[in-house]
Amino acid sequence: MTKAEITERIAQGEDSRTQFKRGPIGIAKLAAELVAFSNASGGSILFGVDDDGNVVGLGTKDKKILTDDISNAANDNIRPAIYPQTEYHTIRGKQILCVTVAEGALKPYSDKSGSYWTKSGPDKRRITSREELQRILQKAHLLYADETPVYGTSAKDIDLYHFGEFLERNYGISAESVLEPGKVDIPLMLRNLGFASGDQLTLAGLLLFGKNPQRYAPVNVVKCVAYYGNDMAGSNYRDSEDFRGTIRDMYRSTMQFILRNLRHEQAGQGFNSIGIPEIPEEALQELVANMFLHRDYFMSSPWRVMVFDDRVELISPGALPNHLTIEMIKSGVSVARNPLIFTFATKEIPYRGLGSGIKRVTEITKHVEFISDSEANFFTAKVYRQEHAPIKPVDAPVSCPINSPDCPINPPDCPVNPHDCPVNPPDCPISPHDCPITPPDCPINPNAEEMSDTAIRLLETIKANPGIGKKTISTVSGLSVRNIKFHIEHSLRGKVEFRGAKKTGGYYIVAESKTQRTKAKKRKQ
Repeated sequence: MTKAEITERIAQGEDSRTQFKRGPIGIAKLAAELVAFSNASGGSILFGVDDDGNVVGLGTKDKKILTDDISNAANDNIRPAIYPQTEYHTIRGKQILCVTVAEGALKPYSDKSGSYWTKSGPDKRRITSREELQRILQKAHLLYADETPVYGTSAKDIDLYHFGEFLERNYGISAESVLEPGKVDIPLMLRNLGFASGDQLTLAGLLLFGKNPQRYAPVNVVKCVAYYGNDMAGSNYRDSEDFRGTIRDMYRSTMQFILRNLRHEQAGQGFNSIGIPEIPEEALQELVANMFLHRDYFMSSPWRVMVFDDRVELISPGALPNHLTIEMIKSGVSVARNPLIFTFATKEIPYRGLGSGIKRVTEITKHVEFISDSEANFFTAKVYRQEHAPIKPVDAPVSCPINSPDCPINPPDCPVNPHDCPVNPPDCPISPHDCPITPPDCPINPNAEEMSDTAIRLLETIKANPGIGKKTISTVSGLSVRNIKFHIEHSLRGKVEFRGAKKTGGYYIVAESKTQRTKAKKRKQ
């Protein structure tokens, strides 16, 4: 670390990666501090700086003590041993010692007494939770939640019908032979596939093929609620249900819950079709599958699915692991947190297992947001419903600054280039009957073949935001609702159409083939 970087660190104060110590603190306390940094994300201890960031410096005696303490702590008082870097710097005319600790590659680390420490802001804290220690082991690839045996379970807790179907479909072993006593060695088969450890089922075996998985893993349920409005604090809801069973069962039920609480559009399908959901079903399949595959099963928390008027939120226990970022998963980078469940997911639910699910979601729908909260340890996927999707910006309208007595609209609403005001014939946004100019002189041409700049801008706005309403178009384009209505009824006739209920529906681009058919029909008439 350079002198400039140290000076900046001191100015910023203590945090989870920087700690100040006035002088030597003893071998035991020093070992605990080094362990905390190693189990977290690494960091530096600056000796010779007090808690307020004042540089007090180190004397010759302090330097000698620290040299011995660091060597003893790192080699003899930490398991496994670590190798911190030490550097002396002169800051404000006084010497300080910078001890830099890298994030450990052999987590978890403990001190000589067997205590595990980690960082909590600028301070260290002892790890007392078994689940937290398990997560550290998981990050170090020493332990996986889905491979851990579940106490009290046995091969008798397997749903043989489900397991037999799985073996027949994937390994050519007939389902009937699985059901026939003594025909197939079920415990051996479970152990060979990783679904059992000794006589007990692993978590993967229980959640994939258990008769009643929640009897032994009660927190592994999906809690679904469809709210009125957009706030989960509301006391009223449209629909609510908890789903249990195997991963396959919970996946199917969760998908059904979401789809039944979304609007469906006919979109050119037959009258008896169920319609197309406003959020692409393929995107929902990927997001729901992601919930079951990549959650942190060491956390005692359920999945949560919430349907609001403007979005659907899917919340999984466990933030992104192992330095993964949102941008990385959008690019197709994936880490198998639960390798057994991940491996067999393609055989149980619609999942390709290529690690490209999130990338595919962002290609299917642009109106999706991901949040990895490392503090609360949750991962959230928000996908917006079509009508309420974040509006894509379009070019700002040009305001007409001329207040001509002949201009048939208010200057702030003029949708045309200032140089063309009064309104260029194709752009006149009012009906001929309402024109304040004598009809023969009215500067409109409702039958103009060439589209105006305003009409093109409206068409692009609707194309970028299918299902958008007139009021939202007005907000985006800066045009009045009256102007928009005129252009839709005249300039864009046959190019856009309104679908859905009067209050909740919106405008969509008409397929080119349909427009061509309409023109052909008119020519025949």
